[in-house]
Amino acid sequence: MPDPVRFDDLRVVMFIPEDTDDTVADAVRAALDEPTFLDSFERTIREFIATFPALAVLSVTLEP
Repeated sequence: MPDPVRFDDLRVVMFIPEDTDDTVADAVRAALDEPTFLDSFERTIREFIATFPALAVLSVTLEP
């Protein structure tokens, strides 16, 4: 099987309000740092991509 070629990039940027309480911000950071979050996010993207037959040839990876 030939090496894959990067076809396109999609960037997701997450924002939190400046005045968010530190405790809440810490909880958000902890949730985003959980390995299960990234795994679940990647799985969700793959499932969504699979709903478009023309995209079946694509593979998806997330780069934290």
